[in-house]
Amino acid sequence: MRIQVWNLVFLIGMVVYVSIRGVFGGRTKRNEKVVSRADTRDRALIAVVFLGSIILPALYLFTPWLGFAGYRLPAFIPWCGAVVMVIALWLFWRAHVDLGLNWSITLEMRKDHELIVHGLYRRIRHPMYAAIFLFAVAQALLLQNWLAG
Repeated sequence: MRIQVWNLVFLIGMVVYVSIRGVFGGRTKRNEKVVSRADTRDRALIAVVFLGSIILPALYLFTPWLGFAGYRLPAFIPWCGAVVMVIALWLFWRAHVDLGLNWSITLEMRKDHELIVHGLYRRIRHPMYAAIFLFAVAQALLLQNWLAG
């Protein structure tokens, strides 16, 4: 592993990100699904996100395979990435909390499903997508590699 402070910051953030998904996924797993619109396109998009946010960073952090795509940023940029990551993780967690049992990784309607209009959803239409976008920005600022970042 490339033991650099910013790589460790990213790795810790990724563990927190995956943990948030795991906790809320476990809570909603047993909810009865009324409608599921998950199709091949949804699964393909999830696979692309998995590749870009998990596989490529892991290859960069734990193997020398992506070393050819490295670059250097000014010293203050990774600090900005750390701040953006903290904001993204808070937004991601808060969006899951506000959705509660209505959350699912794909488009599904569950029994007693309701439209959420409180919390973050009162001010931001898609806070979870905003959090994922911010996490991707943080990834680019923390991992100094054209492919993993």
